[in-house]
Amino acid sequence: MKHYQSAWRQPGMLALLAVMILPSCTEKGPDIQLTNERRAFKDSTYVASEIEAPQQKRVVLEEFTGVGCPNCPEADTLIDNFLKKYENLIVLGYHDSSSYFTLPYGNERDLRTDEAKALNNLLSPFTGRPAASIDRKQFSGESNLVLGTGKWANYISQRTQSSTPVNMSLSTRYEDSTRSLSVEVRVHYTSPENQLNRLTIAIIENDIITKQALGGGEYDTNYTQKHVLVGTLTNAKGTSLNENLEQGRTIIESYRKELPKEWVADNCKVVAFVARSGSSKTILQGTKESVE
Repeated sequence: MKHYQSAWRQPGMLALLAVMILPSCTEKGPDIQLTNERRAFKDSTYVASEIEAPQQKRVVLEEFTGVGCPNCPEADTLIDNFLKKYENLIVLGYHDSSSYFTLPYGNERDLRTDEAKALNNLLSPFTGRPAASIDRKQFSGESNLVLGTGKWANYISQRTQSSTPVNMSLSTRYEDSTRSLSVEVRVHYTSPENQLNRLTIAIIENDIITKQALGGGEYDTNYTQKHVLVGTLTNAKGTSLNENLEQGRTIIESYRKELPKEWVADNCKVVAFVARSGSSKTILQGTKESVE
């Protein structure tokens, strides 16, 4: 642990104090925490005087999958190929309890979560698995947000070329001895947003070994599940960003969670994204960082 010497015991600090108490102006920025944690700010919001250049759009693919879904391994291969092609693609896999395809085998780890069920309710209707939402975008000619595999490639390509009014950055700190995860997310609006926005922070885990149904009535008893949603730090549907989302609006929020023992921290990643909430549910921007 780092220790900080008290500044008031050092020579010359009385003179510095006299200067510091003189009247000053300008808008108050975020409070600084002198701690040994990686994050530097408390939860805060302010309007930046300088507007950042927009980031490259990062696309969020939310897949509904399951250990009992025989067509899902083929979709996993498809997603692996997308991730090799698009460095700005973020994937989350939802094992929700609304389908018998997600029932665990025997005493194996249950990948179903209440959060995945809530997201099923949010993004429905859709039929069959595998199926996925691409940035929760309502594409022209489509009646649903969640679509079959044959439409993923075209819509991912479209969204990677789109612009975003939101810049996002994410930092994490994990203490192995306590399994305490600290997360700080920063959101900066390069253009104004006139709709309600929500911030979602999720945790996904890779390399979970389970039994998996394959085509032709066969099974793989040593299948590697990836991008599995294991929990969220916010409400599953996101927490409202209630500030005036004007150009330059910057929001910093911090979260902390003790990871359950069954989660393998080395295999976990934190995903954060901002989405509209209303007639449009489009995800404006996303970001991802390793837990450690």
